[in-house]
Amino acid sequence: MRLKKIGFIGVILVLYLMGGCATPPDYIPEKLEVNGIDFSTFSEKGFLITPEKYNGDYESVGLITLTFRPFTKRIIVTSGGTSNQEIAGLSHWEIERIDHDSLLNSIYEVCTKMGADAFTQMEMHVESVIFAQNTTQPVEIPEITISGFAIKRRGAFQALEGE
Repeated sequence: MRLKKIGFIGVILVLYLMGGCATPPDYIPEKLEVNGIDFSTFSEKGFLITPEKYNGDYESVGLITLTFRPFTKRIIVTSGGTSNQEIAGLSHWEIERIDHDSLLNSIYEVCTKMGADAFTQMEMHVESVIFAQNTTQPVEIPEITISGFAIKRRGAFQALEGE
C-alpha cells in the first residue's frame, strides 16, 4: 500500500513538473545587429579615445574601469482587469537598453576631472550575469566593463588650452 502511495505521488509530481514546461519554438529568427560607438563628440572637444597605445609624449594620469549593468524588472502578466494578480506565474523580464554614449560620457567626466585629455588602450568586455538562479525564472543580464589608461598629452597633439 505504501509503495502505491509513493508511486502515485511521484507520477503526480512528474506530471506537474512537465506541465510547467513550454513547447520549444518552431524556429529562431535570424538576427543581424550592427553597433557602433561614435567618438567624434569627444574629438571635437580635443579629447582622444582610442583602443591603441598613445605614442606621443604624455603624463600618466590614472587607470579607469567602468562597470555597468542595466536596470532589469520582472513584469507580471495580469488578467487585464483592475486586479494586479499574477496569472499562473506568467511573467517576463524587461532589460533596459544600454546607452553606450552615456557610458562614454561617464568615462570622459572622470578622465577630465582627473586632468586627462585622452583615454587610451580602451577595452570593452561584455559578460552575461545570471540573476534569480534558484527560481523558476532566472534572467541573464549583460554587464559591460570598459577599462583604459587616462593620460594628459604633451606636444603637438595636446588639447587646445582655453576651449
